Amino acid sequence: MMFSKNKKTDSKIRFQQTGFRQRLQSARAYKRQGLKNPGTAKLWLKLLAAVLAIGLLYLVYVPNFLTIKNIRVSGIGTDGQTQISELVNNYFKAKPLAAQSNWLFLSTKGLTQYISQRDNDITAVGTVKKKFPGTINISVTSRITAFKITTPLQQLLISNDGLVRQDITGLGTSTVPQTAGLINLTVGDASSTIVGDKYLPDSLMSAINQLQNLTQNQLKLTVDHFEIPNLQATDLSEYVTLGFKLMFETTTDVGQAVNQAQLILNSLAASQQKNLYYLDMRFGGKAYVCYQNTACVQNVPITQTATTTP
Repeated sequence: MMFSKNKKTDSKIRFQQTGFRQRLQSARAYKRQGLKNPGTAKLWLKLLAAVLAIGLLYLVYVPNFLTIKNIRVSGIGTDGQTQISELVNNYFKAKPLAAQSNWLFLSTKGLTQYISQRDNDITAVGTVKKKFPGTINISVTSRITAFKITTPLQQLLISNDGLVRQDITGLGTSTVPQTAGLINLTVGDASSTIVGDKYLPDSLMSAINQLQNLTQNQLKLTVDHFEIPNLQATDLSEYVTLGFKLMFETTTDVGQAVNQAQLILNSLAASQQKNLYYLDMRFGGKAYVCYQNTACVQNVPITQTATTTP
């Protein structure tokens, strides 16, 4: 017939064919071939894990490019830098299991606390910054002698954070440390203190430092010394080398008080300034100006440019 070649073979006849049955049997008997030795894969995995572990231990504990080798310190002199570098290395040795000498694992907070607690020549650790791959930069505030204190009982050298650094009471001229450049403060209180004590309150030091700076740079006057009745008082007197004193209230805005003092001083002739006894700036909107050998009873409003006449 015309289309006999394309006639579909009956499924029953096809199933009975020898070739079809052989292919079906072969498919049923097929098994996926596995690895000849399953233990080999596990061995390779173990070797890989061991290599990774050894590599990690090397990076953490064995000196390499991540080990901190450069310690850079700023804010203190050469001797102080050496001392802090030694403290850093001691910190590394004290925590070997924590791998603190490794750039990746170093705790900047822990190192900051360690240095602060052990270095008496600094007042604070400002920052500890890591720089890849093996450098740390440390900034500190150096503890320096900033004040010379005179009391009825003692003469003391005080640091910039208020600690007693040295008692120089009774020392001869040849043994007294260099005090040039220090801020001189006379305290009327007769109580005594010892080296290492916190002596000056922070608020008082802040007021004195601010007045020292403003007097020299704004009023163009040289400070001789400061006086205060006791360390709890808020009335602070500032003596200048021209021979008069300025009186301030430390709990108020001393910067504003200096501005007001400048207005009054600018209104005085040079001869009047030389005859000044004091300029009292403790009362906000008014000031008291007193001349030598005169009764000091008249106040001067800050808005006025005139002053009391001697």
